Amino acid sequence: MILPQLILDCETPPQFVHLEQNASDFEQKLVEAIRYPTNTEYVFISTAHLTDEFYGYLNRQAEKNRYSIEIFDFGDSKSAFHHLDEEQIHRVDYDQTNISISSNYGAYEECLLPENKTYHIIGDTHECIDELKSLLVSFGFQFDKEDAVLVCPPSDQAFIFLGDFIDKGKQTEQMVEFLYSYWQYFYFVLGNHESFVYKYIRGEIKGANQKIVDTYFDSIPVLKANPELLQKFNFLVEHARPFYELKGCFIATHAPCKNKYLGKLDEKSLRKMRNFHLNRDMPTQEQLLFLKKEASNDLPFHFFGHVASANAFRIQNKVHLDTGCVHSNLLTAAIIHNQSLKIKSIPSHHETTLDKKLPHLF
Repeated sequence: MILPQLILDCETPPQFVHLEQNASDFEQKLVEAIRYPTNTEYVFISTAHLTDEFYGYLNRQAEKNRYSIEIFDFGDSKSAFHHLDEEQIHRVDYDQTNISISSNYGAYEECLLPENKTYHIIGDTHECIDELKSLLVSFGFQFDKEDAVLVCPPSDQAFIFLGDFIDKGKQTEQMVEFLYSYWQYFYFVLGNHESFVYKYIRGEIKGANQKIVDTYFDSIPVLKANPELLQKFNFLVEHARPFYELKGCFIATHAPCKNKYLGKLDEKSLRKMRNFHLNRDMPTQEQLLFLKKEASNDLPFHFFGHVASANAFRIQNKVHLDTGCVHSNLLTAAIIHNQSLKIKSIPSHHETTLDKKLPHLF
């Protein structure tokens, strides 16, 4: 079957491939098209008869790789889809109908990083402003006594925050003011703390447990009491992205997540890249074993934080960078140029209220 004309209602044409079910290499080509890191936006599959077996296979592949399925009948034979609910099928006239497809590639492009730079990827800071400045100084920044930048690194050096720059550290104002003053030097990945606080103050979150809000999101009253500071915080959040990706080299998300969510922009994938809910009654490492299962040196590096531990760890391409700076442990960053990776940590002098030791993972 030849595809009908595609009308693209987007500035940047989406990625798409067309596959024939009866081709000898169909399954190989399908898997190559939809698995991470390729993530082809649209895959058109031509079939003369959609059997239960083939439809089941497509559903399994779609679920495995976080895709949805749309079925089009171009008037050849309704019997080809006899086993499906009529509401699942788009009945169109092959001779007269064009297919119009949209794309959110513009939003995806905003998450793509320029090449030919050395990237410094900084784990969760949680308002540990002194440790952050010390780390930045080790990367070539120089500040005066008022925190003004005297010297900044060369333009081929770039800096990414993995999210959660607020809460817990009791220095909300200092952190927000510092990051706002020099935001142009940094890329911000959206953390679950920034996301929650931003939405909560705007009234977009209802029914939250007040004890949890008061315990873990102590930046909220500080921001509410200072409209100018809140405006600066909102600016930083609105300039954050759900992930950053350097094609073929790495992807940076706030939270650990399965490969099928990486680089996707549907609501569930955005939530998974931003937040990983730990069961406090289970060992932390046991809940992260999927990282070991999905890790591969053949895939781009995946940098993440969110889960505080006593150590940074690497499992093939999976690199964890939240070493509990706010819990008086370490502030950690990864430095990557091409495929060369280094890990750098500095000690934290922040007092902690944690009543147990951070876990040592992997």
